[in-house]
Amino acid sequence: MHRSSWKLLPVAAVAIVVAAAGTACSSSNTPAASSSGGLTPSTLKLAALASAQPGLQKVIADWANVHPEVKIQPTFLAAGDPFTTTVSTQFQGGNGPDLVWLVAGHASPTSAQVFAKAGYLADLSNESWVGTMYPVTKPLFSYDNKVVIRDFGLQPLSLLSYSTDYFSQHNLQPPTTFADLLTLCRTISGQGKTPISWGGASQPVNANNVAVLAGNTVMSQDPDWLTKAIAGQASFADTPGWKTALQQVVDMKNAKCFNAGVGGASLNQMIADFANGSATMMFTTTGLLGNVLQQVPTLKIGIFAAPGPSADSTRITTQAAGGLGINAKSTHLAEAKAFLAFASQPDEIAKETSANSVISPLDAASGNLTGIYASIKDYFTSKKVLADPTAQWPNTSFNTNTGTSIQGLFTGQKTVDGVLADMAKFFAAN
Repeated sequence: MHRSSWKLLPVAAVAIVVAAAGTACSSSNTPAASSSGGLTPSTLKLAALASAQPGLQKVIADWANVHPEVKIQPTFLAAGDPFTTTVSTQFQGGNGPDLVWLVAGHASPTSAQVFAKAGYLADLSNESWVGTMYPVTKPLFSYDNKVVIRDFGLQPLSLLSYSTDYFSQHNLQPPTTFADLLTLCRTISGQGKTPISWGGASQPVNANNVAVLAGNTVMSQDPDWLTKAIAGQASFADTPGWKTALQQVVDMKNAKCFNAGVGGASLNQMIADFANGSATMMFTTTGLLGNVLQQVPTLKIGIFAAPGPSADSTRITTQAAGGLGINAKSTHLAEAKAFLAFASQPDEIAKETSANSVISPLDAASGNLTGIYASIKDYFTSKKVLADPTAQWPNTSFNTNTGTSIQGLFTGQKTVDGVLADMAKFFAAN
């Protein structure tokens, strides 16, 4: 359920070749003389989550202006099976791309530490940009004391994004408690709109959003719950807050927060519904707002924390947005490292993080939350921010399996107790 997880457009695998119009890309295996800048003319393949597309496209375009001899050929894939299956299969077959976008930690099949353990990633510990990584998440992008991924910011794991124009026109205010959220849903539904866009067919969306709800009902009371659970000192069954979090999904469904087909809504559909105005809010990671604005650049968006049972229980759960690593078997390591160094320049990383609506590593470290994130700055200053649990589950299947089980709450195939039992089983799996 990471992240890490997501995209829009007709994307299952959108390949975009950055090259001069009408010019064929050179093969990455084609011998060529080094350029005047010391880089060998070549084409580097890059695979990334579609949610990273808006920002990476800007960096790639800037790179092309400076280093036309090294072309970047990116493929952007939707989160979940499209990305996981494609990228994992490529690396297992020994033909992975030169540059790959991975999420933090070890809880996803395409996590930094999973790929590093398999020997897929080059050691980047001595690169010039390592000192600018966000200290809180840097360990999750490292393995065996070696940095393997260049981080590209962080984001709240999930928030409610909303159309500020719609709220203003109808005199609506962001809710401060979960009960207020249900009331807001009933009001907006009565106005003929879908209150909240939620991609119920997307495993990452389901798992991430429930983890955020549990941040308010479980981790706000016990920030060390996950550590205790891994140590066998806490469980889902013995923690009432987990049942409360899952029941909140059902409560939102019953309050008509979602459209009738939420259980079959894809990630792309979730984004499109919010972008085109058929839904007034979207419950998901803010990393997808760049994709929304690609569709409707004029949409004015605000954000607020998914509210807890009380205002005091509400927390912001943050996650590393992900980052780029280099295939250890790339035949163009120098060129790939040069691209990462270029992308790590302050101006470039600012463009990338801004376009993808994530917080840059430097701003995260300084607490400088501006723009759309200014509205949640108080959570950071009052220390009501939680670490993302989705990067730290004890096995790589938990997020995927949990997301599928939660989908059953929308379709009626699962009960709250049934999902809770599933989660306990998935947690214990090796």
